[in-house]
Amino acid sequence: MYKLFALLLLAAAALPAHAQAPSNASIEKLLAVTDSDAISRSIIEQTKGMMRNSLAQSLGKRQMSPAQRKDAERIMGEFTDKVAQLMQEELAGPSMKEATISVYKESLSQKEVDDLIAFYESPTGRVVIEKMPMIAQKTMATVQSRMAPIMARMGALAQQAAQELKASQATVK
Repeated sequence: MYKLFALLLLAAAALPAHAQAPSNASIEKLLAVTDSDAISRSIIEQTKGMMRNSLAQSLGKRQMSPAQRKDAERIMGEFTDKVAQLMQEELAGPSMKEATISVYKESLSQKEVDDLIAFYESPTGRVVIEKMPMIAQKTMATVQSRMAPIMARMGALAQQAAQELKASQATVK
């Protein structure tokens, strides 16, 4: 009997420990503490700004009368507003919150959520929350400034690949 008990105890100890899944309420608290709604709004506004800049650059290169330019700017402005509204509905609405909660539940334990809440409620955590939008904006601007040379190089690589493909198919005949 003692051997059976020892064997069962050993087998139980060998089983992987399953962390408790976080509750919806704790995840919602984490989302509130990190001000995730404001972050979503900030991302949408940044995207809207980038779209407006990109469209303005595109329009700036075209020859148009002042009336045509004004009309094009109005249409592009309405377009970016509609895209921002669509993003707000799809990325910041209730269905996204449910999806986020689901991802957090699959990815984090209750202890991890509790620890994150404690961190983000701390002075250092508050600084991270406060400064992260600015950091993200500067990072996005840096990435955007590097995209033009990357796109030019990608275009050159695509042309080279197209030439190689054309040459290889000409020799296959």
